Amino acid sequence: MRQLLVAAVVLFGMAQAQTIPNMQPASPAQQKAISRNAKAFTGGTCTHYGYTLKELPTWATEAQRVQATTFAVNYVLDVYLQSGITPTKLRRATDGGAEIYLAADHSYMQIVNVNASGKRYTATFGCVLK
Repeated sequence: MRQLLVAAVVLFGMAQAQTIPNMQPASPAQQKAISRNAKAFTGGTCTHYGYTLKELPTWATEAQRVQATTFAVNYVLDVYLQSGITPTKLRRATDGGAEIYLAADHSYMQIVNVNASGKRYTATFGCVLK
């Protein structure tokens, strides 16, 4: 997860170390969803969970939202590739997001668009795998 941390700091500006450094601790409901998605995508089991949210401006169009999420995915992939880690499995989504599994780093992450409380976010949900 060390390369993800670099991406999280740059992309999402999280400064405090928590469940996963530079990520917010996931609630029990979030942990359940992350665990279910990680198990389905990687076959692995999560040990630590976290998430980040980056609020999008209210004026951002849907096309800009997809563009921002695509940029976030590409940035994370570039950080890993520059560190010599190739994603084991990658599945892109139509909203610009993706699921990424890195066996070498024992990590799973999902970058998605989220609507919550009338606001729009680019979110990264992740876990460290056993």
